[in-house]
Amino acid sequence: MAQATSKPGGGFRRRVGKLFMIIGALWTFMFVVGVIVAIVVITRKPKVPEHTVLELRLDRPLKEAPNTSSLASLLNPNVTNLPHVIRALDEGSKDAKVEGLIVYVGGSHGLATMQELRDAIFRFRKAGKFAIAFAPSFGEMAGGTGHYYLATACDEIWLQPSGSVGITGLRAEVPFLKGLLDNVGVQAEGQQRKAYKNAFNTFTQTEFTKPHKESMEQLLAEILEQLVTDVARERKLEVDDVKRLFAEGPFLAEAALNAKLIDHIGYRDQAVAAAKGKAGGQGKLLFAGKYLERAGKDDPEEASGDKLAVIYGVGTIMPGRGSVDPLSGEATMGADTIAAALRAAARDKDVKAVVFRIDSPGGSYVASDTIWRETVELRNTGKPLVVSMANVAASGGYFVAMNANKIVAEPATLTGSIGVYAFKMVTKDLWNKVGLSWGTVSTSDNAGIWSSLTHLSDSDQKRFSDWLDFVYADFTGKVASGRKLSAEAVEASAQGRVWTARKAKELGLVDALGGMETAIALAKEAAGIKADADVKLVAFPEDQGILRFLLDRNNENSDDVEAATWTVPWAKEAAAWSKTLNQINAATTGEPLLHTQTPQVR
Repeated sequence: MAQATSKPGGGFRRRVGKLFMIIGALWTFMFVVGVIVAIVVITRKPKVPEHTVLELRLDRPLKEAPNTSSLASLLNPNVTNLPHVIRALDEGSKDAKVEGLIVYVGGSHGLATMQELRDAIFRFRKAGKFAIAFAPSFGEMAGGTGHYYLATACDEIWLQPSGSVGITGLRAEVPFLKGLLDNVGVQAEGQQRKAYKNAFNTFTQTEFTKPHKESMEQLLAEILEQLVTDVARERKLEVDDVKRLFAEGPFLAEAALNAKLIDHIGYRDQAVAAAKGKAGGQGKLLFAGKYLERAGKDDPEEASGDKLAVIYGVGTIMPGRGSVDPLSGEATMGADTIAAALRAAARDKDVKAVVFRIDSPGGSYVASDTIWRETVELRNTGKPLVVSMANVAASGGYFVAMNANKIVAEPATLTGSIGVYAFKMVTKDLWNKVGLSWGTVSTSDNAGIWSSLTHLSDSDQKRFSDWLDFVYADFTGKVASGRKLSAEAVEASAQGRVWTARKAKELGLVDALGGMETAIALAKEAAGIKADADVKLVAFPEDQGILRFLLDRNNENSDDVEAATWTVPWAKEAAAWSKTLNQINAATTGEPLLHTQTPQVR
């Protein structure tokens, strides 16, 4: 009979194996528990503190659109966007936990943007909340008129002891390049429609023409009147006294306090302490963006209610796809991108109305006309289209807006400039100066009409004239049709002249004064949605991001393409010159430009 045998050490190995199995199970259990805990921690949003004081960083960059991704935004997390700021103020005004607001004033913002921010701060204050503005200085050896204007929306204005209130009269400085171009042997040749279409003057004049100067003086006078009137009302001063202060500034802190331009002289920590004190001494500071996250209001697309499409048209209008410089965040309004967005909104059965937000000085006539056509097609579906103008929606920026059901703009929004110009740069003398010669062969006399080596002949000038006459007639005709105005009324407000929106409203070019809140209210009304009903705001087109932009190549036809907003059009060094370069490039290729110059308030 055989005896059972066992290998030496077999029981020990089994015990070790069981031990490792137990350890593995424990590690697995701990890992699963850790993952669950991590998910809970990550997804659990901290609550909004009692006695919250919102912090609004308006001393940092502020983007017009929420879907313009850029490397600048990634490198600087303090970069925010106007829609989020407005939403934070409006949501905070309804939240009992939010007691007030402290605004750090500075940065570089357009005047209409500042008016929209002021409107939001006023709504916040109307709900019984306090608002404090603080600035180290409203301009340090530089203009601070715009910064101070924004600060006057608050209950109190604090200024650092070493700071000043840099309010001054307004000034517009326009470069004239003709002398420089003559020196290097370059001539700008082209035409404009009509006398007030002034952007072309930069290349052909050495000083203001009479209409150019008249237009600029009227713009500055209208803007100054708005500033002075608004400041006087909020600071409880006489209009004439504020006008005098604007002419006498800037003021050191003590002088500003004595003139009742500010309320307190103190440092940031003192202003913050005052804000916390107004919240019962228990105030907790919370950035506006963080407040939206904690309140669950950071994504308007997750809201309940009917769906409104919001399309952002930002930057110079150009053919092709829209783009955002990944370093600077500088945007162009691509006709294909905006047209695709309008078509997508028209096709979406859940979209009840469309709000088209425009911030553009203009650009290509053909590209503008492409977008205009899609606004016509959208309205043919029966869906209301409401335009909200930001800092500037002039020339081509107005062309793409004029067929909307309603046009809304802030009082200082620059609009109009109904006109056109086209030109090319002739560089023949430049090449002669540097000893470069060119050989040319042509099949016809007009083959060189767009060449920078030849001057425009009489017949070329005639073609230019006929062409621009056609564009001007097309522009004014579409304004008359879209705005339901007579040809005479349109001509009186056209001729290339730029208006503030307050004046444009008197001329029938704008329907209502206000910001996005007003535009959304009008869109709801046009769509038959109750005024107090919640709506879901969905941005069109979707910001695809770099990975999807690079990887998604499965579109089978043009209707599948909802044009991406992420491209790399130029380097950082060129961003500051992009608008001028776009004009010159388009003009060199003979493309008519619907473009305007925009004065800045500093």
